[in-house]
Amino acid sequence: MKINLIPYELEDLVILSTGKVLLGEAIELTPDEVDEFCEYIISKGGKGSGNFDHEGIPGHVGGSSAGSGNNKSNKKESGVNTSRRDHIKISGSKDINAINDMIKNGNYTKESAEETYKTFHKGYGASGTQYRDIITGVNKRGQDLLENYIDKMPKYEGTIYRGLFLSKTSKTKLVTGGAFSMTGISSWSSNESTAKQFSEKSGYLRSGVNLIFVLEKHSKAVSVSHMSNVTSEKEVLVSGRTKNFKINKIENGEDINGKATKYVHVSEI
Repeated sequence: MKINLIPYELEDLVILSTGKVLLGEAIELTPDEVDEFCEYIISKGGKGSGNFDHEGIPGHVGGSSAGSGNNKSNKKESGVNTSRRDHIKISGSKDINAINDMIKNGNYTKESAEETYKTFHKGYGASGTQYRDIITGVNKRGQDLLENYIDKMPKYEGTIYRGLFLSKTSKTKLVTGGAFSMTGISSWSSNESTAKQFSEKSGYLRSGVNLIFVLEKHSKAVSVSHMSNVTSEKEVLVSGRTKNFKINKIENGEDINGKATKYVHVSEI
C-alpha cells in the first residue's frame, strides 16, 4: 500500500518500529505500518476529527464528529497559502447574533467579542487552519481568548460525548479506574450520534474498536453550536484546564459497521 505523506502533515521526523522513515514523500507501507502511522497522527494531532466543521486533532481522545470535512480536499490544500482563508468576515445574521450574545451574556466589548469570534472560526471553523496551534498553546493569544470565552459564557449542562476509533495496533490501554489526559481545549457533542459518526469515519477500512466517551458532569464546558458552521453537530467546548479524566465504567454497545463499540464513562479529576 503506497501512501503520499505531505510534508505539511508531518511536523516531526517519524521512524516506524519497522525502521521505515517517513519524510513527507510517497512510500510503500504494510497495513500494520499504516495503522502505526495513523496512531502517530492520532497521538500528535492533525487533520481529521471534524470538530466545528474543521478537520482538527482526532486524538487526545477523539473528536466530535465527521462533520462536513473532506480529507481529500484538505490534502490537496495542505500546501496552499491559507492566509486568504484565514480572513474571517463578520456580516451574516448568525455572526452578528453570536457577537451580541457575547456582549450580553459574557460582558464582552464589541471589539473583544469580534476578536474571539474570529479566533473561534480560524481555529475551529470552516478554515480551521490554526486549530493545532490554539490547542497546544503555540498560539497563546488564541488559546487565551477561547479559554476566556469558556470562563465567561453560560455553562452547558447535560451529558456530552466524544468519539474515537482505537486501532488494533494501538498501545493505549483503557481500564476501569484508569485515567487519561487531554492536550488542551477539546470538542465534544451533546448529540451521541455525532460522536458515533466520527468514530465510524475515523475507523474506515481499519481494524479496531469504536470508542464513545461519555461525560455527564463537567465544570468548564460551553455550547458553541450557535457559532458552528454545522449546528446539527451540537458542539460543546471543554476547557483545556480540565485535562485529567478518570474512567469509571466501560460498557459494550451495538456494533458499528461490524466493529465493536465500547462506551467509556468518565469524570473529571
